[in-house]
Amino acid sequence: LSEEALEKLDELRNLTDADKQGDGKILLALIGLRLAPFFPFSAGNYLLGSTTSVPLRLFIFATLLGCIASNLLSVGIGAGGAMMFTSENV
Repeated sequence: LSEEALEKLDELRNLTDADKQGDGKILLALIGLRLAPFFPFSAGNYLLGSTTSVPLRLFIFATLLGCIASNLLSVGIGAGGAMMFTSENV
């Protein structure tokens, strides 16, 4: 990698350093990343695992919360759509 690319990689690692940023900020960022529909799940796994210094326990916890929230949202939208089509008031 070029020197510029290595500098950018170090900047990214500093942004995700739990000691510098605090667990709360990183947790919220990771949950937001898991909820973002435009960011592929597997790309996030590779990016976060190889280029950042996010602690594993924080990564697992944020992924769990993000997936639960995403699933609840999807189920809620699906249930609302089903109610729309099966409602007696239509």
